[in-house]
Amino acid sequence: MVVSARILLIEDDLYLLEGTADLLELAEFGYNVEVIRATNGLEGLEQMSTHAPDLIISDIMMPLMNGLEFLVRVRQHPEWLHIPLIFLTAKGDKQDILRGRTLGAELYISKPFEAADLLSLVKSQLARTFQLRQAREKNLAELKDSILLVLNHEFRTPLTYVTAYNELLAEGVNRWESTEALQAYLQGIQEGCQRLIRLVDDLIAIIELRTGEAASLFQERAGPVRNAEEQLRNAGIVHEGNARGRQVTLYYDLPHNLPPVWGVPEDLFDVFNRLIDNAVRFTAYSQRPDRSVTLTARATDDQVRFSVSDNGIGLPGHVHTKVFDLFYQYNRQMLEQQGTGVGLAIVKGVVEMHGGRVEVESTENAGTTFTVILPTHQNNQPGITHLSPPARAQVTILIVEDDYYLLQGLRDLLEFFYNGPYQFNVLTATNGQHALDVLARNTPQLIISDVMMPKMDGFQLLEHVRANPDWVEIPFIFLTARGDKQDIQHGRSIGAEEYIPKPYNTNDLLTLVTTQLNRYFQVQDVLTQNFIAFKRSILNLLQPDLRLPLDQVNVYSRQLTENLQNANSDFTLKASLQGLQSASQHLTRLVENFITLVEIKTGEASSAFEYRAGPLEGIGALFHLIVDTYHSLPENARIHFFVEIASQLPAIFGDSEALGNGLEQFVYSGCEACRQVGGKEMYFAIRAHKTEVHISMRIPALVFSPPEADRLRALFANNDDGIVTVPLYGPALTVVKGIIDLHKGRVEMDNDKERGCTMTIVLPASAP
Repeated sequence: MVVSARILLIEDDLYLLEGTADLLELAEFGYNVEVIRATNGLEGLEQMSTHAPDLIISDIMMPLMNGLEFLVRVRQHPEWLHIPLIFLTAKGDKQDILRGRTLGAELYISKPFEAADLLSLVKSQLARTFQLRQAREKNLAELKDSILLVLNHEFRTPLTYVTAYNELLAEGVNRWESTEALQAYLQGIQEGCQRLIRLVDDLIAIIELRTGEAASLFQERAGPVRNAEEQLRNAGIVHEGNARGRQVTLYYDLPHNLPPVWGVPEDLFDVFNRLIDNAVRFTAYSQRPDRSVTLTARATDDQVRFSVSDNGIGLPGHVHTKVFDLFYQYNRQMLEQQGTGVGLAIVKGVVEMHGGRVEVESTENAGTTFTVILPTHQNNQPGITHLSPPARAQVTILIVEDDYYLLQGLRDLLEFFYNGPYQFNVLTATNGQHALDVLARNTPQLIISDVMMPKMDGFQLLEHVRANPDWVEIPFIFLTARGDKQDIQHGRSIGAEEYIPKPYNTNDLLTLVTTQLNRYFQVQDVLTQNFIAFKRSILNLLQPDLRLPLDQVNVYSRQLTENLQNANSDFTLKASLQGLQSASQHLTRLVENFITLVEIKTGEASSAFEYRAGPLEGIGALFHLIVDTYHSLPENARIHFFVEIASQLPAIFGDSEALGNGLEQFVYSGCEACRQVGGKEMYFAIRAHKTEVHISMRIPALVFSPPEADRLRALFANNDDGIVTVPLYGPALTVVKGIIDLHKGRVEMDNDKERGCTMTIVLPASAP
């Protein structure tokens, strides 16, 4: 399949505009090229608002808005930051070129130009654009897969404890098995329930941190915390038994009477508890015999540092900044039992709420230290004092140069003479192969390389860098004596952001280094915000009433435990067992709905649909079976079901498993709503209407209030995830909407005071 590429060409000379457009459209790039034309910057912005391009080629000197002004406007839009821009202009002195580069232009071609040169650079820029896009889409897909895997495992595993032991318990009570066996079943239920409670509480904690609810509560509860080191000590004591079981020794280096901090003792204990839990778990993976975790606390004039250090497996450098990301897990395939990847995100959020920060230092196979840094509290302070952020952002740069003196000179220039917004940590390599070895252990934010080097030259190094998905985003600057046109063209064509011939102006070099880092971090910030928005959309699917059946399972299982020794008949046990079964079923439905919604949100459901879908006959029989199943349930005994199934129904194109789930949720939500309003009748029908199949459910006793009706219509029209928060019918109907969307159908609702509420699923008939 040939990829389409859209190029925005901006040029006020109409002959040159059309000539260049023809050249681009006829060129053999390997893409279906569409050229959008504009005669000045304003027209260019208008075109971009409706046709986002993959590449921009622009003149500079134009009426109304020149090319430089246009570029500034483009780079102000986060969604356009990643679009490369080539200036094609007669305005080509050194200062003009430098200004264009510092504003964010990728390339600068002076008129008159060779057509072959332009086409070569356009081809390389398009290839780079699609390479970056593919890498970013892959990262998002991996994030979605990771979240789905984590939530599937972390929700369904403890849920299996609850449901499986519940079934064993029911059979055991009926057979009057031994008290010990029944208590073992109850213990399994309680363990699964407690694990689910911790998971739900953690996700709710993240939601509260993101919404500001946690900050409001913090303001009410916070005060001076004296001897905060005792919270660290107490958290360590809690884990001593677990640590001994894993052959990990806990050490304490906690002086007394440290300065007070401002906060909430219970929150600080929770932070330390999570850090120690992580340290013990990951240290247990180490093969060394002296596995240990050390807790330390130290104070300076204005801050207190609490550290949790281990000598376990450690973390590679490239994950140090990722471990605090929501749902991030390091090497889950090799290291199981990591939980959801939520704990460190909570730690970071709570510590920042206390005005502090968390730092991580780690070396693979040597250990990790997490340090919580909090500002000290002065008696005359009414509340919290936030730590000042580091004066300059920390950035790692890799310099690759075989000349020792040039290498040291460039290192000194960056580390000691640069006074821009970044603080550089400089790594060095003497050739391309050496650089690859360094990159295997570190991920810098910028690479500066010579071209002519032994073993592996700079061009070969760049090709290796661009072939690795983990390094594809890293800006690359060539700094070399090879400055002829052919070399510059080649360097640009294989993906270099800058090509600076020696000898170079140090101020220009530092300016371009800053420009590349600014651009890199701006793009990364946009990608991060996209990831955060996606994660937030997953959290929004968490039903608030999930905690209710969890608590009920807990309560009923404890009641059963207490009654086992005292019950003289099975009446008391069976009464509690019925409550336990009901709560377990409700819990199971909510968890399964949540996982289904996550599958829909991540695209997993869509992939499964494409794989499994086909023509489906017998939709009427399937729906009738589902309705009969709900009619037979004891809780629906007081409701009269009326069913009308048309005799001749066309086939539909769909996935029988997914559609069956959607129809089951549809009927379930109707039954729940009918019982809630005390309804006595429900009417179900399935009919053919032109090229569609209509599946309806009418509840005469149910009439939604205008706000409720509007909210449901918003769900059915716009996929409003907010409906998931409505108890009883909200999660189920959200699942229905998602599944029907997969089938290219729709859900309609009629809310009539006389006839009640009618909901209708409309599915397109399959083409004969």
